[in-house]
This record gives sequence, C-alpha cells and structure tokens, in this order.
Amino acid sequence: MKEPATPGVQPRVWFLDNAKALLIFLVVLGHAVDVTGVALKPGAAVLRVWIYMFHMPLFIFLAGYFSKRMLRPGQAFPKQRAFGFLLLFTALQVVNFGLDQLVFRYVVPGFTPAPMRFLTVNGAPWYLLGMLWWLLFTHLLFSLRPQLKPWLALLLAVAAGVAIGYDQQPQDFLAFPRAVFFYPFFLAGVFWKPEWFRTLRKWPLRCAAALCLGASLFLLTRRWQEAYDLRGMLSGRNNYDVF
Repeated sequence: MKEPATPGVQPRVWFLDNAKALLIFLVVLGHAVDVTGVALKPGAAVLRVWIYMFHMPLFIFLAGYFSKRMLRPGQAFPKQRAFGFLLLFTALQVVNFGLDQLVFRYVVPGFTPAPMRFLTVNGAPWYLLGMLWWLLFTHLLFSLRPQLKPWLALLLAVAAGVAIGYDQQPQDFLAFPRAVFFYPFFLAGVFWKPEWFRTLRKWPLRCAAALCLGASLFLLTRRWQEAYDLRGMLSGRNNYDVF
C-alpha cells in the first residue's frame, strides 16, 4: 500500500528504502565473512565474491540518485553536507582506533591494531571520504561543462576509473583512487530518472536480473578459487600490478 502523497512533498519510494536496507545488510555480511576468517572455505569465498560483485556499485548508485537534488548545473556546492561527511569520517576513524586498541586486540587471535591515520584509509570510513570526492567531482563537472551530455560524462568517468588502475601511488591515500574507480556508479545515479525505475520493475526485466544473479552464483561455485584470487579487483583500491 502506498503512503498518501502530501502536497509539496515527494512521496517516499519504499522499494528504494528496502533496497538500501538489503544492501546495508550485504555490506555487513560481506565484512563479517572476512573478519571471521572463513573466507578461504569454498562456500564463504563464493558468498563474499558474489556479494562484492554488485553490492557496492548499487549502494553508490543509490547514493548518487539521492544526491541529485543538491548536484545540479549552476547550483552551489553543498558545503554543509560535505562538512558533515568529513566530520563523520573523522569520528569513525577515532572510534575504529579505539575499538582496535580496547576490544579487538584482546578478542581476535593474531589481531594487530593499526595506528591512527587520517590520510590513508583502507576500512569502512573510506565511503565517507568517497562521498566527499563524488560531490566535488560532480560539482566540478557541472561547473566546467554544464551542458555536457550524460553519456559523454559517464564515458569520461569510466575512462578515469580504468586509468586509475595504472597509478603506482599508494592506493589508499585519502581514498582517492577508490573514489575515482566507483565514481561512474555515483554519476549514473545522479543522471538516473525516477520513471526509469518503473521500467526496471517490469517482470521480464526482474526475471532477467534474477537469472543473471543466479547464473553468476552458479559460475562462482564452479570456479570459486580463481574468483577469490581476483577479489581485489572488486574493491577499487588496488592497481593492476597486484594481479
């Protein structure tokens, strides 16, 4: 049942809320598989790689879609929102450091606490820095080329994401390489039109999506070791020399 619309207020799209909730759960599940150290078992390895194939691209795509209101040609840069992401990033880095020192070092066998760092980011807080970069990238893109065609902007973003893999610099510096790698998904969300979701929700496309997910899961079960060896390609934080 749909919630009645309020004049002047855009009605809530519940299936997008459900999608975000599912993706958040998959993020937690994927990291839990790593932390518990069972990722080398075939079943857990397949689950981890399968989740990482789509959960972050979709999550970032939705972040771009919900950011489209504050990212329009001629609109001022959303300073308050950007500052909020920076503040959350700093707070989360401090909390993670505290948990490492006070909890995980005592309960996780062989765990070595990482030093406090703010310039190199390889954990969950990278996403908050990523949001900063994506807001900045999109604002600059619209400022420099306000009439740039969406397909051309996406093509340039994809080219930058591919090229960043050749960078020999440390890949975790300010989460910049990872932000460039995932930026096409964010930009696609910015350009996405609400009415296109109705097309995607038609049963033929739903069935096709289910078949693709099922086929990818089946293929992973057949080649799980090879897929797990290439899992670093899905994180966006490794250059091509790693492979």
